[in-house]
Amino acid sequence: MPSANMLADKYDEVLEGFEGAEKKMEIDFVPITGEDPETLPVDGGMRQYRREFWSDVVALLNGTILLHDPQERFDAYLISESSLFVYNDRVIILTCGTTLLLKTLPTMIQAAKDIGLEVSWFQYSRKNFLFPEKQQFPHTSFDHEVDFLHKIFPQGRPFVMGPMTSDHWYLFVADFIRRESVNGNRKIVDKDQMLNVYMYDIDPAVAQLFMRADSLILPSIFRDGDGEVDAA
Repeated sequence: MPSANMLADKYDEVLEGFEGAEKKMEIDFVPITGEDPETLPVDGGMRQYRREFWSDVVALLNGTILLHDPQERFDAYLISESSLFVYNDRVIILTCGTTLLLKTLPTMIQAAKDIGLEVSWFQYSRKNFLFPEKQQFPHTSFDHEVDFLHKIFPQGRPFVMGPMTSDHWYLFVADFIRRESVNGNRKIVDKDQMLNVYMYDIDPAVAQLFMRADSLILPSIFRDGDGEVDAA
């Protein structure tokens, strides 16, 4: 059986040049009929699609489903490059590495249409890549990502937050939320508040406070000051 240090060395070889910046995509849906999405059964909507369907979707980004963990209000999937969460009225998917996340979008939109849903809100975001030259189309640049997304959402808007000479964040949003009632009176229906916290280059000892994993799975996180792996 390989030792912890041998596994750590192998893991570091895999990590060398690995793109850790996550691509994140969220698609919110509403019934085409105009009904409130809260009328959807908790196990209905996009949750009608089972693991077989989502396996095909994840394959489009060059990933695989490793684990399915159904919850009361959503289905959680651990995938080879991160995570997928499926609610009755939305899909959230995060991937890293050189995955082709945006290639999954047309399939999910068509699947939603097939069961009477349409997009009400879409967001794609990511940090600037560490190794952009390793990405494949449409992720070869933010301009290419925007061009790809504009073919699906012509009215979508791209944003860049932060200095272009340092760490910065790319964001593309397409908003179709109906914010007025039938008689024209203002009606706010936005109900979500989102807070994302991203941490980079933090001390390994501090990183352990945010990790729950065996040291043999994530050995580089558990290295001590002498470069040895603490497998205790």
